Amino acid sequence: MRSYFDASDKVHMALVVDADGILLSAVTRADLDEHTPDYRLAVTIGSLGSRTIEADIPAELVPASMDVRTDRRLAVVDGRGRLIGLVCRKASRSGFCTDKGVAERRTARASIAVAPSDMASSGSVRHSV
Repeated sequence: MRSYFDASDKVHMALVVDADGILLSAVTRADLDEHTPDYRLAVTIGSLGSRTIEADIPAELVPASMDVRTDRRLAVVDGRGRLIGLVCRKASRSGFCTDKGVAERRTARASIAVAPSDMASSGSVRHSV
């Protein structure tokens, strides 16, 4: 589980589902500490209680619901606990993350490639876009 989070600093929550799509656990970095063994099953590490929201909650109530929680992310589930999606609030709390915004940030990060040959003699780095 730790390696999943270590792969990217942009991964904040791991959603664990069964074969039918039922959400079993929502694991965050905060759930892992130096005493969490690598062999421990992911489903036993996280929790659901404060990390989920029902899909039928009116959209205008979601920000207020998120204000009382410390995480900016909530797994969206239906009445049977099936994972529908993820709601992510911007760090500024001024709105919500969108697929388009996430994809744009991912593309921007991937387009900045720095190779040793790009190092200028002054030590500065040139980025190719």
